[in-house]
Amino acid sequence: MKYLVIAIVVMLSGCSSQQHRYVVETRGAASPVVSAEVLVCRQPTWALKHSGTRFTGAKSANCEGSGYIRLHHQDGTTTDCQVGYVTLVDQTLAFDLAGRSCEAEAQTLSREDGRAARRRSIRPCASQPNAPYWEPSAQMFARSASGATARRSR
Repeated sequence: MKYLVIAIVVMLSGCSSQQHRYVVETRGAASPVVSAEVLVCRQPTWALKHSGTRFTGAKSANCEGSGYIRLHHQDGTTTDCQVGYVTLVDQTLAFDLAGRSCEAEAQTLSREDGRAARRRSIRPCASQPNAPYWEPSAQMFARSASGATARRSR
C-alpha cells in the first residue's frame, strides 16, 4: 500500500505541463536592455533569453503568486516590470518597455487552439459581442412568498 501511494504521487507529479511564459519587448527602451531576470512566487531568480530587442522564457507553473521582471540597462540602471498574480494554469505574460516604463499586456494561452489571445480582446460570445461576461439567472433572485431567497433542492 505504501508503494502504491508513492507510485501515484510520482505519476501525478509528472502530469503537469502548465507553464508561465514571459515576453518582454524592449524596442522602446530609453537605454538598451542587456539582461532580464524573473522573480515570481519567492522562488529563485532566473534569466530570460535575449534575442534582438526581445527577452523570453518559460518555467513550469508550480506556484501561485506575484513578483517582477527586473531589466538591467546598459547604463547601469534597472526597470522592474510588475508581474500580477500568476496561477497554476498556462499563462503568457507580455510586457512592452517604453522609455523606463514597463506596460503589462496579460495574455493567456488557449489550450484548444494554441493561439495567444489578449484578455482585453476576448469576447464572451461571438453571437453576442456586447454581452456581459456573466449574467445572473432569474432563478438566483426568485423570492418565495415569505420573502426568503428560493433555493433549488438537489
